[in-house]
Amino acid sequence: MDGAPLDRLALPAPEVEQAGTVLPPVGEDNGPVAAPSQPLASPQEEVDVWYGAYAGRTMLPQFLLAGLVSAVLFGLARLLGAWHGFPVARYLGLAIALAIWAFVLTLWLYRMIAINYRLTTRRLFLERGFGHPGRPGVDLNQVDRIDVEFGHLGQKLDVGRLRITLKNDKTGPLILEGVHHPRQLVERIRKYI
Repeated sequence: MDGAPLDRLALPAPEVEQAGTVLPPVGEDNGPVAAPSQPLASPQEEVDVWYGAYAGRTMLPQFLLAGLVSAVLFGLARLLGAWHGFPVARYLGLAIALAIWAFVLTLWLYRMIAINYRLTTRRLFLERGFGHPGRPGVDLNQVDRIDVEFGHLGQKLDVGRLRITLKNDKTGPLILEGVHHPRQLVERIRKYI
């Protein structure tokens, strides 16, 4: 789903079998192909060209940190005798580790589901949250500058953040976080500017 081109959305829907009509089996020579019943998208028509969402691998550093903190907590609990007659340290360590992992996993799941990006031939959309349409689409002709930023492991994982500065915009730059293959997306955006 992440980074998949949506050029196929501009194609007409396949013909559906109507009542009383028998379609030839797949694989047989069905004769010449009929022209599509709807014309393909014209250059002036706005069409989806890319759809992406927050890349889950962006949170790998947070997962590693949660694992490290959990290991330190369990090591400390063991030193305090959590498994040899002092259960308070064990239960406290387990509760803290569970809370950390619940927070990190909830944040990861929320970002994976609720942050979506869509690029059309004319606009870029950022949708954040549930049931909220998000910021109105940004006209691509208003894009002034696009910067790609990477975190500590971002270049190795090929995930980054796009900071899109708009002409005459008082609200600040548009930030797209957790973009998989960010350089390729920048090239796509520049193609339609």
